[in-house]
Amino acid sequence: MIKRVILVLVLIFSTYTFASSEINENIMVEKVFKKMQRAYKEKNQKSFFQYVSENKFQQDYLSFYDSVDEDFNTNDILSTNTWIDKITTDGKKRFLYIKWTKRYHTVNNNQELEVEGNTEYLFDQIKGKYKLIDFSGDVFWGVSKP
Repeated sequence: MIKRVILVLVLIFSTYTFASSEINENIMVEKVFKKMQRAYKEKNQKSFFQYVSENKFQQDYLSFYDSVDEDFNTNDILSTNTWIDKITTDGKKRFLYIKWTKRYHTVNNNQELEVEGNTEYLFDQIKGKYKLIDFSGDVFWGVSKP
């Protein structure tokens, strides 16, 4: 009887530890996304790209870099609102599903635009830190160039 109680306690503790670890990893990804969002709004290219893996980025890194840079030069971000739909995992990789709205002013044609969308971001843990390696869906960052 005592062996069964101990076994049940060990299983409960290990399940709690695993769930707690998963929650902590999800919080880390959420924090990285929020830091990227803040750097984008502040037009801080260096800060923004420290959270993008140049080596593991699955799309054309230079095109993404250029489109974000073009955003910084041609748009004034007035507001962004994001809502996390869900976070899923595939080992060390985390998929972050975001719903968003963005209001910005284009300097070139003096227009104010408001767009909304859904984007899926893929973050990978590299040297203990999460970095963006891919995204799909509606373009939230890098709207200036297709």
